[in-house]
Amino acid sequence: IIIQTLLVLLFLSLSLQSKANDWALLWANVTLIEQKGLTQQAFDEVNKIYTLAKKEKNQAHVAKALFYIFKYQNILKEDDWDQIFSRLEAEVGEAQGGFKSFLQSILAQSYWGYYQQNSYTIASRTPLNTSGGDYKTWDTKAFISKITNLFLDSVSNKEELKKTSLTTCDDI
Repeated sequence: IIIQTLLVLLFLSLSLQSKANDWALLWANVTLIEQKGLTQQAFDEVNKIYTLAKKEKNQAHVAKALFYIFKYQNILKEDDWDQIFSRLEAEVGEAQGGFKSFLQSILAQSYWGYYQQNSYTIASRTPLNTSGGDYKTWDTKAFISKITNLFLDSVSNKEELKKTSLTTCDDI
């Protein structure tokens, strides 16, 4: 019985190691494609990794894939904020627990980055009484409100965050 237990543990350990190696190979392939300057192909490969990570509920690789997707989107279509914001908003809507908090923080940082890049234009907008809608029409107050609320929401569930292991982010 002891030998059988050890064999099962060994098999599980090798299986988990193999899975980690599979992810490493997938990401190494993306790096090679990127180094060749094939941005569209790298983008396509990352989308495949994203789909696999979503299927396997591997939050670290979902997050990593999102970062790469946004990177390649920005190269392929400069300033594609519409796509970035809508995708992050959708991911936040689907996510739960610590991963949702992580994504809310990323979304807040993305809005902040956009705001910083476009602050002159945003500051000249007429103040509107809208908290939602199209970010392209938001004034400074609306941006600051959205960013602040996202950051506050990202840290609001303290007990859930305390339970979240940081080792899940090692692959990012």
